[in-house]
Amino acid sequence: MSKHHEHINEKIKQCYTSSYLSEPQLSELEDWLDQVGDNSELDRYLQDKWEESGASESVVVQKPVLRRLWGAYRLAAAILLLPLLGAAFMMLLKQSDAEVPQNMIVSSEKGNRVHFTLPDGTEVLLNGASSFSYNTAYAYKNRSVELKGEAFFKVNKNTELPFVVQADSLYITALGTEFMVRNHEDEDFSEAMLVEGSIEVNDLKSSMVLQPGEAIIYKKGKSVLSKKTFQPGIDIAWTQGVLVFNNDDIQAVARKIEQWYGVKVNYNAKDFNNERLTLKLRKEETLFNLLNIASEVINMNYRMANDTVVIIKQ
Repeated sequence: MSKHHEHINEKIKQCYTSSYLSEPQLSELEDWLDQVGDNSELDRYLQDKWEESGASESVVVQKPVLRRLWGAYRLAAAILLLPLLGAAFMMLLKQSDAEVPQNMIVSSEKGNRVHFTLPDGTEVLLNGASSFSYNTAYAYKNRSVELKGEAFFKVNKNTELPFVVQADSLYITALGTEFMVRNHEDEDFSEAMLVEGSIEVNDLKSSMVLQPGEAIIYKKGKSVLSKKTFQPGIDIAWTQGVLVFNNDDIQAVARKIEQWYGVKVNYNAKDFNNERLTLKLRKEETLFNLLNIASEVINMNYRMANDTVVIIKQ
């Protein structure tokens, strides 16, 4: 490979990471794509780089089509832009004809956790069955994001652009910190848990400032904020690949199983009103082992049907 191709190869590699490409570097990369043209050699080259990147198939991206790349280089555009995690995409979009901010969405399926880095260096870890969105003005006009589901954030400090997470009607503002937000659409509450730094939480009516080790609960529809302490080794254990049940009722047990293993859990809640499960498992523990252990702790039997678990009273 010539020194020029090695140089271009490095630029493409940066597109698959959270590294920034400067505007001159982006211009050089686009010039190279123009010179190569629409041919099978380019397709094979970019396909190889895409496969080497190990990009997660569980990331679902909604993006505007960039007219500058999409025409003759449809495959090149798809390969270069799908990761969206890289700042290179944001820079390309900024340079494109479209000036109106577009929404970007990263989704994780049940049974998958997705880790990615935003253009400002902020790290996000999405739990299963979660959706994270922001617009293309991120990092140069705002740092506002929206979460449905559950995510852990390591926020890169920027005093001029506070990092703001919207979770239903709850807004969490941070400058540089580590915290978790939970906001499932089928639950009647949202919550935020602070690990490091400080965050301000408000619902547009009242606000609270959290210190490390504190959490806030927001009751949806009631606009009620309440503060409590939490246990990182239990409440955010999923970020370390550990599945924890802490005196959980059947609804909480079913949700965690669905998130962790990517299955559907059916049960009759009335049959398990007085049952609680306390258990800690590593990620590599199989679903069958979990169900067998749970059957010994609470009065339940189970059966599997494809990707559905049916839990019944013993």
